[in-house]
Amino acid sequence: GVQATQAHLLEEAGWKGAKIIETKHPYLAKTDSFRKEVQIEGSTGLKVHFSPQCVTYDSCASLKAFAGGLHRNTAGIGARVEITPLGMTSKVWGTVCGRGAGGKTWNVRLDRSHHVAEEAAEGKDWPAVGDEVQAKAASGSWCRATLVSIGADGKFVIAWLDGEGEDAEKTKDQLRRPSHHKEDHKDLEDLKRYGSIPKPTEVCCALCHDEPAHVNVLYKESTVGAEIAAFQLDRGSPLAPF
Repeated sequence: GVQATQAHLLEEAGWKGAKIIETKHPYLAKTDSFRKEVQIEGSTGLKVHFSPQCVTYDSCASLKAFAGGLHRNTAGIGARVEITPLGMTSKVWGTVCGRGAGGKTWNVRLDRSHHVAEEAAEGKDWPAVGDEVQAKAASGSWCRATLVSIGADGKFVIAWLDGEGEDAEKTKDQLRRPSHHKEDHKDLEDLKRYGSIPKPTEVCCALCHDEPAHVNVLYKESTVGAEIAAFQLDRGSPLAPF
């Protein structure tokens, strides 16, 4: 069949065991995503070759590869991973930066929302007339709009993209940058419990053990917490800030 022929041709080309992945084509000129799990037995690395006929609608398209789990034979610097914070079911994505002290942990740089760093870097220069924004509607929902003018009183006049003519005057805290389509991608800011801890431009990391572990502590004739001398807040480690 087709798969047997592909395997034979790949072996002749010196790519025995390689996998051919074919996305939907042609795809619609709108926000779209494609995700596929691929397993290559015995592999210790990954190399991707694109067909000469491969083309995307614009330069916004991207390819991301995620290693399954934190197995030392597949994960390394640059591997993309998902972390589940303690006591939560939601996950946050990150990039492996290296091994922690002792070689039993991984140092993972957590993903931050794009608009957080951009707003902090540009400060008062944003937004400008003509910028596309997300504005908070009277219902509490965030909807797309275009900034039409900025009044001397600091009020921002917008035009809703859906053509709605009411509720068009906003304050700056009712505007934000348009969010990016992320599929099931979770940035640190998507986890409300932890996302407010770091500063906007701060690099945030998490230490992850090879194997989950817990320690049982038995208190005898002592007050719980008496062994703690002091707390120190580490904003760069929001999943374990103390």
